[in-house]
Amino acid sequence: FGFGVKNLTDESFLPILIDRARHTYMRDKNHPSVIAWSVGNENPLTEICRETGRYMRDLDKTRPYCFPQTPSVLHTTVDSLSDDIELLDYHYPNVSDLKELATRLQGRSMMASEYAHALGLDFGNLENIYEEMRRYPCYSGGAVWMMFDQAMLRTSDKPVDKTQPTTYTWLTPNTYYDTNGNGGTDGVMYADRTPQTCYYELRKVFSPVKASDAFTVNGGTFRTTIHNRYDFLNLGTVKAVYKVMVNGKCIKETSLPLQCKARDSVNVSIPLPKISEHTYAYL
Repeated sequence: FGFGVKNLTDESFLPILIDRARHTYMRDKNHPSVIAWSVGNENPLTEICRETGRYMRDLDKTRPYCFPQTPSVLHTTVDSLSDDIELLDYHYPNVSDLKELATRLQGRSMMASEYAHALGLDFGNLENIYEEMRRYPCYSGGAVWMMFDQAMLRTSDKPVDKTQPTTYTWLTPNTYYDTNGNGGTDGVMYADRTPQTCYYELRKVFSPVKASDAFTVNGGTFRTTIHNRYDFLNLGTVKAVYKVMVNGKCIKETSLPLQCKARDSVNVSIPLPKISEHTYAYL
């Protein structure tokens, strides 16, 4: 009911919200992928919204309910939300918001059921936000908006002109996905599930094996730290290789044995071949 903002202070609309909540619950209660009930969407949090949330709690005590909120709404309500709301839901937080709210949550859990809007090929500040979510135990993660573009497959009588810019994704010279301008270009994949560049960026950020940004090169030895973000796997189960590059060409590729417990880190040292008297190759 996110588009009915003007009616959310009218008590006569409460039975309508309750009816919608009941039908949603009956439709989706047996889906194992449903982990929480989202009440509304980015709307002001009025009393009839709260009452609808309490109704969902009474219907299903096995899953939490939440109110998906924008920054302006959440900052004014987070301290007044009752303790029976087990899960707080914040849309599109930035790094400073996450740092501030972590001190105000007082042991409660928060997620972002929308963040890092993948509009077009853009991702905004994905990596920095993800790292802050990992840093604080109160954040239970989030969901990138969204998986794939929304589009209609259409046929054109006129073939695409490859010399001119186009706002569409063309499958053939005469067929394309109509995304209503950029209105449906929200996905990390195109409408036919072909990965976009931001798909690979997302995969990189979410990688369970991460090399530290800090490194040293001393006496021809490259030293850095590898972080194991797996919850259970030792890095000995992962095939690791490193490549030595000179002017864009690989001159050496070698396996890198790793042993590191889950959620731990290990320091690695890699010898770099000497190319000339004062020059070493780089990874």
